[in-house]
Order: sequence, then C-alpha cells, then structure tokens
Amino acid sequence: MMFKRGKIVVLFYLFLLITTPLIGQENNQSINQDSSITKLLKLRTEYNKKVFESSFYTIQIYYGDLKEADSILKVFSEEFEEIETSLIFETPNYKVRVGNFKNIIDASKNLESIKRKFRSAFILKNDEL
Repeated sequence: MMFKRGKIVVLFYLFLLITTPLIGQENNQSINQDSSITKLLKLRTEYNKKVFESSFYTIQIYYGDLKEADSILKVFSEEFEEIETSLIFETPNYKVRVGNFKNIIDASKNLESIKRKFRSAFILKNDEL
C-alpha cells in the first residue's frame, strides 16, 4: 500500500517537472514589415472576395419573347418557390434564369428536377453570362 502511494507521488512530481517549463515560457516578438506588403495583402484579399462573390452557376430555362418569358417565369415560381428567378433582357430576346449556386454539384442536382418540367434548361457559369 505504501509502495503504491509512493509511486503516485513520484509520478506526480515527474509530471510537474516535465510540464512546468512548457507553461512558464513566453515569447514576445515584434515584426516590422514594409507598408507595401500590407497594401498588397489588402488588394489581394479584395480581389479574392470579388472572384468568390462573382463565381456562381445559374440555370437558364427560357430564351425568347416577353409574353412567353413571363408565362414561364410564373409557372416556375409556382412550381419551385424556394429557387429565386430573374428575367433578363438581351436585345431582342428575354431570358429566364433561376438560382444562384456556388458550385456545379448543387446546380446539377437542381437541374435534374427542373428538367422534368423545363426540358430545354441548362447550366451557365457566371463568366459565360
């Protein structure tokens, strides 16, 4: 019994001896860098943000005259309430585009269900718009 208690005490002191230097160390360093590096990092961050925000996929379901585009837009909105829609005018035709998807996988999953009702639907990437 005494031997077991002695082992525990020795192990406890060994643990303290090993961990104390790890806890007691602090490192205070200062880094001086050129202000142009900060400006470049800020420009790079803004550029990456713009690229990320502008890269999305959408699905085009119609291309043609206004009357038919309005009709298709209404039918789509009733059928797929959770997906946002937009009507775009490009001389001389109108386009009905739906959804903003951040990746091709999400766009493809939605395209499958949309194609059941709108057979001519296809995926567009933002830079193709």
